[in-house]
Amino acid sequence: MIEDRIAGVYGAPSLSGDSGPSKTSGNNELGKDAFLNLLITQLANQDPLNPLEDKDFIAQMAQFTSLEQMTNMNTTLERLSTMNRTAAIGLMGHEVIYGGSDGRLTSGKVVGVRFDAGKIFVAVGEDETLLENIVAVSS
Repeated sequence: MIEDRIAGVYGAPSLSGDSGPSKTSGNNELGKDAFLNLLITQLANQDPLNPLEDKDFIAQMAQFTSLEQMTNMNTTLERLSTMNRTAAIGLMGHEVIYGGSDGRLTSGKVVGVRFDAGKIFVAVGEDETLLENIVAVSS
């Protein structure tokens, strides 16, 4: 009974020794669904003479909440990164004003975009600048 529930949690091995069907999400990380399944299984199969104490349950729920918030934040950051890439590509052919390496504002036409190590570089004429250095755009 408990063996089947544990085996059904994203590729966890069965306690009976058989490999059974594996449900993995492509990476070997436990997500919030797996964590919640483990918590429910733990609660359903706890010893009635030695139940889970309130403080332990609260600590596990806090861990679950933290995991969920981190997952949501990661999703938001991925969306923001995609939006920034799209915005940079949309600048192609437009005139921009940006802060130059000498600290003065410089202008030019965007001729290319490059993505490197999580940063977005915009080629303006012969120069290159980070996307966040652009202060104005015109057609």
